[in-house]
Amino acid sequence: HKRTLLNLSQLATSAEEAAALRYLSSKDGDAIYQTYIVDQRKTIVGLLQDFPSCQKMSLESLFALLPVLPPRYYSVASSPLHQSPSEQETDNTLTIAFSVVDYVTPSLMIAGKEEGKRRVHGVATKYLEAFCASHLAGAPAESFEMTASLPIFPKATADFRLPLDTSVPIILIGPGTGIAPFMGFLADRKGTAGSVDVYFGCRHEDHDWIYADEMKQYQQDGTISKLFTVFSRDNRSLDNKVKYVQDIMRHNEEASQRLRDILLNQKGMVYICGDGTHMGRDVQVAIAEVLGKDLGGAHEGMKAIVEMKASGRFLLDLWG
Repeated sequence: HKRTLLNLSQLATSAEEAAALRYLSSKDGDAIYQTYIVDQRKTIVGLLQDFPSCQKMSLESLFALLPVLPPRYYSVASSPLHQSPSEQETDNTLTIAFSVVDYVTPSLMIAGKEEGKRRVHGVATKYLEAFCASHLAGAPAESFEMTASLPIFPKATADFRLPLDTSVPIILIGPGTGIAPFMGFLADRKGTAGSVDVYFGCRHEDHDWIYADEMKQYQQDGTISKLFTVFSRDNRSLDNKVKYVQDIMRHNEEASQRLRDILLNQKGMVYICGDGTHMGRDVQVAIAEVLGKDLGGAHEGMKAIVEMKASGRFLLDLWG
């Protein structure tokens, strides 16, 4: 945060370092702040290494600089109505899905010297991966359950939930781990009358499609009325136009027709879960274009989306 940089500048004993930190925290320093701090994912440790005159501080002062670590929220990917494999009792297991954040920062040239290219792990997802390591390595479930515990708390959602009327048709759009809450939705809708269209996408079908077996089973038993999938790094059809879920809506005529019928004629509901930086916005634009075919243009389609949001028929669970 820029406030942290400003506070560090007041602790620096070097006038040059103090000036540099003040510049980074200012509006004029936005471009360098983005390149040097944000893109490089600079931590307080990295800043103290780069600005050594700030290191002469008490432990109390250091802790005062650190922002509070916020909780991470994950959608529940299970349902209390889901039955155990014996089909004789409901399963009381709560599950989540997460992608482990693991990437390398961009290369950065400083005074003719290449820096950057630092490997970064997500604070929460790396911890969860380590937490699950013994289980993933094949350790007996009994030993895992007895030795591992993780504090969690519920955060109820006011509106991102299934309609009470199970005959209402729904459209579930969840690429990647965005599919997680919909696995619980599907367990709830099993055996009901309302149609369920599912849109799912990921990079590779063979190793990125989480819940593939479960989704295919739901399709087979009729819980999923229509399953639309796309895999962005695998071979694509339709002249390579279909790369993401929003492309299915634009270029798959069956998908386009079903969207218009379910939303405009049957007064169904849409749920979108996943990345809010690009996917959430792009999917809404695509739906507006599709609805616009019957409404007189994409602008009218977007107006219809706004109206559906106001009436609780177009629901979002986005992050990022």
